[in-house]
Amino acid sequence: MEQILYCNLTSPYARRVRVLLRVLGLEQAIQEEIVDPFTSPRNLIDRNPLSKIPVLVDGGLTLPDSSLIMAHLLDQAGEEAQRWPARRGDWAAAAELTLAEGIIDAAVAIVMENRRPESIRFPEQIDRQTATIRRVLPRFENRIGAQGGTASMAADITLSVALAYLDFRVPWLAWREDHACLDTWLGERVTQAAMQATKPPDGPH
Repeated sequence: MEQILYCNLTSPYARRVRVLLRVLGLEQAIQEEIVDPFTSPRNLIDRNPLSKIPVLVDGGLTLPDSSLIMAHLLDQAGEEAQRWPARRGDWAAAAELTLAEGIIDAAVAIVMENRRPESIRFPEQIDRQTATIRRVLPRFENRIGAQGGTASMAADITLSVALAYLDFRVPWLAWREDHACLDTWLGERVTQAAMQATKPPDGPH
């Protein structure tokens, strides 16, 4: 059964799926096809008319969203404790995961706004998304400081990728200065094989 992941090397949404594939030992079973969603290539839009990545094609099933893909992969792994939080009814863990996803959403919004011509750029949008990130980070600083980690594999991977994306695309945020626990935690995470193997090169989003 053919399994293809349409992705690129800099998207944090694609990266969290690519990290999970390696954590689950599936990187050899699923072919990664690199695409540029901003050019709407035919091989991508035939599978996802939204022209967004990542997209997983698993036989006759097509999943056009990183959360769907991760939930599917974790279901297939068969470990109940590691399933997608909402799938196993752990709503507190699901809420935590949503906050981690929100950091990625806000950071990507900042990046995209900064790529607009300066004459039509909205500083208020950048300020709003920056404020969102600054509100969320203390929640995880307290969580990591008290518990040493997040409540699920999905949140753990998503938060790692989110923080690394801030370093990659929003370095002026200087988030590490006020979040020592997160700084130490991410320092340990980024040395792990799955994060090293998916480290993005410099280049467009």
